[in-house]
Amino acid sequence: VGAAMGNMPAAAMGAVFIADRQARFGLDMGAMGKAAPHLTGQALVASVWLADVLADGRPFIGGGAPGHGDLALYSNMWFVKAVPFAADAAARMLGQPGVADWYARMAAFGHGARTEISGDEAIAIAASAQPLAVTGRVDAPYVAGMAAAVKSEGSNDPPVAGTLARCDESGITLLRQGERCGAVAVHFPRLGQLVLPA
Repeated sequence: VGAAMGNMPAAAMGAVFIADRQARFGLDMGAMGKAAPHLTGQALVASVWLADVLADGRPFIGGGAPGHGDLALYSNMWFVKAVPFAADAAARMLGQPGVADWYARMAAFGHGARTEISGDEAIAIAASAQPLAVTGRVDAPYVAGMAAAVKSEGSNDPPVAGTLARCDESGITLLRQGERCGAVAVHFPRLGQLVLPA
């Protein structure tokens, strides 16, 4: 984020967006601008490491097929490349040996088939369906069936409350009951989330 947005003028994002991110994450454009050289350097180091891994001719980090590491690095590089104010940083990252070709291979996967629906349509779909049985386990110190709340680390957003059905290295699942949507299973990644007793 710092490599992508550190040199972006605040006016390019709009006051409403900045106010939202200040409330949710404590965004400070001035501080991020000061940290931009350091943060851009960190992003460049990641691209150098990627180039080192690809130096033996492998198409992806783990070999012949893409994996989580490829997806994580690609999404971050994509963000830097997508912001016009970060064009120099993107050029430096993609200029590392083999990285531009790797980036093109990742981009070729595309984004799948997307269908636009309204919020009301999404709620209607949820209301007409039942969650599948949750697989996985609940690791200590948590207990299956406990009332829990999940909140993103570093966010001021309110937590999502429900009944804990899964909390292991593969992710977190809360079961919830909504007035309009009925029973739903809400899934979260394991990393970056706080699990709190509700």
